[in-house]
Amino acid sequence: FEPSHALARGLTCQDTRICLDLGLEDARLEAYFHGKNIPLNSDIRSTAWMLVTLEGHPLGWGKAVAGVLKNFYPHGLRLV
Repeated sequence: FEPSHALARGLTCQDTRICLDLGLEDARLEAYFHGKNIPLNSDIRSTAWMLVTLEGHPLGWGKAVAGVLKNFYPHGLRLV
């Protein structure tokens, strides 16, 4: 199962089990928009889909794998 980007855009952190809420000053935000993997600061060590949000507004999905968020932001939307 791989959740769609359209699904992510219609959800909030309250709708998901795990959410990564980034702020405008967070350096990980730029990395997410560029399609890079993001190290997680949490104790999530199992594999899980996470909703990535910007101050509560949904951006897309990431997959937490062994303390790293694998980026699933659509290739066509990434900053180059």
